[in-house]
Amino acid sequence: MNPSAQDILRGCVENLEELVAPELTSPHAKSAMMCARMLINHVILRLEQEGAALAADCREKRKLLCTLADAGEFPASLAAEIGTLAADPEPDHTAIAVLTARDDAWKRLFEKALAEPLSPAVRDGLRAQLAAQIGRENSYCAPALDGPMF
Repeated sequence: MNPSAQDILRGCVENLEELVAPELTSPHAKSAMMCARMLINHVILRLEQEGAALAADCREKRKLLCTLADAGEFPASLAAEIGTLAADPEPDHTAIAVLTARDDAWKRLFEKALAEPLSPAVRDGLRAQLAAQIGRENSYCAPALDGPMF
């Protein structure tokens, strides 16, 4: 989805710095704005890096705990819990930027497909996917953007 969540947040930071900060006069307001900017930048970094960090953390914990459980270092009940969790494979991590680029490539092909002379059934199938995409995007856009602007 474009713009990406990170791009939206970067735009917010830019607006805070260029439009809001110059209007602030009290030290308290300036401090609050700086905190908001730092928190937004923190969220940007988490969006970009947290998935990979969590995946690495899960792999490391899994390896260590399984090794220790197999070596008999834990009580049987804890070793059983470790074994139960380890029975499920760790999910692969795909960075949001990679998924966004891939989705953009699919969207370009989708647009090309819609430009072709298609049967009504095929066109209906493509429209159904667009409706599903809009529904997914609406599930996290509408609640956040609802309400008075000023």
